[in-house]
Amino acid sequence: GHRAVMLSVWGLTIIGVIIIFAHAKEWVYDKSNHAVHNAHPIVGFITVLSAFAQPIMAAARPHPGTPKRSIFNWVHRMVGFSAYVCGSTALCGVGVVYVFVCLT
Repeated sequence: GHRAVMLSVWGLTIIGVIIIFAHAKEWVYDKSNHAVHNAHPIVGFITVLSAFAQPIMAAARPHPGTPKRSIFNWVHRMVGFSAYVCGSTALCGVGVVYVFVCLT
C-alpha cells in the first residue's frame, strides 16, 4: 500500500528530474525577473526535496506508543502534505504561468 506508492513516487521523481535536465541541459536562474521565471523550478525543487525526505524520515520512525511517535506522525504528515501542495502548485499554478508568460 503506502510503501509501494512511496517507492513509485521516488522512482517517478527520479525519472522526471532526468527528463527535465535532459531537456533543459542546466539549471537556469533568471536574475531579471525572479517571481515569474524562477517560481516553477524553485517550487519543483522543494517538492523533490520533500518527496525524498519522506522515506528517509520513515526509516527513522519511532516505535508505536513511544512519546516521539506523535511528533513524527505530525511532521511526516506536514512534509507529505507540503510536497503535495508544492507539487500541485508547480504543476498547475506556476507551471501554467511559466508556460504562458515565459515561453510565448
